[in-house]
Amino acid sequence: MNYFEVYKNKIVSVNQAISLIKDNSNIWFDYLQPKLILQGLKEVLETNSYSNLNFYYYASSSDCEETIFLDKFNQIVKRHCFFYRANERNALKKYQNGILQNNVEYYPFHFSESTEILNNFAIDTVILLTTDIDENGYFNLGLSTCYDLDLIKKAKQVIIEVNKNMPHIMGDKHQIHINDVAAIVKSDYQLTEALSVDPSPEHLKIADYVASLIQDRSTIQLGIGAIPNMVCKKLVNKKDLGIHTEILGTGMVELIKLGVVNNKYKEIDQGVSTFVFAVGDQDMYKYLDHNDKFKIARFDYVNNPLNIAKFENFISVNSAIEIDLLGNVNAEQIQHNQYSASGGQADFIRGASYSKNGKSIIAMKSTTSDCKISKIVTRLKGVTTTLRNDLDYVITEYGIINLKAKSVKQRAKLLISIAHPKFRSYLTRVARYKLLID
Repeated sequence: MNYFEVYKNKIVSVNQAISLIKDNSNIWFDYLQPKLILQGLKEVLETNSYSNLNFYYYASSSDCEETIFLDKFNQIVKRHCFFYRANERNALKKYQNGILQNNVEYYPFHFSESTEILNNFAIDTVILLTTDIDENGYFNLGLSTCYDLDLIKKAKQVIIEVNKNMPHIMGDKHQIHINDVAAIVKSDYQLTEALSVDPSPEHLKIADYVASLIQDRSTIQLGIGAIPNMVCKKLVNKKDLGIHTEILGTGMVELIKLGVVNNKYKEIDQGVSTFVFAVGDQDMYKYLDHNDKFKIARFDYVNNPLNIAKFENFISVNSAIEIDLLGNVNAEQIQHNQYSASGGQADFIRGASYSKNGKSIIAMKSTTSDCKISKIVTRLKGVTTTLRNDLDYVITEYGIINLKAKSVKQRAKLLISIAHPKFRSYLTRVARYKLLID
């Protein structure tokens, strides 16, 4: 079959693609959002053509904030998100005539449950950012699998924005066929890059401690940001590491280029680095293109604790907003306001606990950036993301502690020992008052 003829017939203008979206639609978009379609939707929203649109997504980009998530559309656009970023946090601050105009619905769940959760939503329209078509009529879905194939199949229509800079990422069924696409918009802008964060002296100390717990032949899960990037720099002398992670960043890719990561001893997915989505720079995206050293897979596979448990020496590294003296972890709320999400933290921590010789690590600076608030606290000011029973290693710039098989008294003393010195006496007084320590 000549798929190219079908392809040409489905290429439309942005306005033609948006005309397919009806009022009261439930719309899904992936982690990487299509800029041209978002801009087109903004222009149509300004004409009052819609009275209600529901957007479902994991996390939104700045492109959303500058288009469909502008304050003036709050009465029309409803957001249903699974991970808070700056856009959603800002929405909590929007008032009109003294009334909070928050149009964000947040859904807490473990990302390993994504397939089951997404099947609860009646999605009409799926909007995806993809590569261009191949000779077999398929579009590769690029840098992210923040979607579900069943969700795509059940949707009434799929609209794609084809970007010539999107890399083709190797992975099982990570594609959509031209016959399943209603409309195609073409674009050529540069893909979004991760913001670089300069490490502080505290981050450097923390990274040293984390690296000391990672042995040769370990399989690792890291995030992105100052601490994970510095951890990667500290791993350059390790050997035969593997990667099985939710998010793939530039630090991990550099370890692959150096041969530090070869995935040689992984119990599953041997020889490839497995991830759910990738955020880096343009050089990284070019390196990922058609590179068989990588395998992209969905949350229900990568984050599944039973799959993580199959690895020996699995090391999970995550962070936290605060940890109380009992060992409960809040990684998603500040002063009871949603800041991020539970995401895959509990998935990887639980999976690492099942792994033979596995370790889970919570690595964080001991205080907020201004050093005014301790992150080791007497009581959480937000929800519990990770239970105290599941907590293993905790690292701050003041040291490493292991809470496994430790009593309540031992835990409190250990946590106080890695708090910032100026808060230790206060934490000790409260711990004694609560009868946590003698």
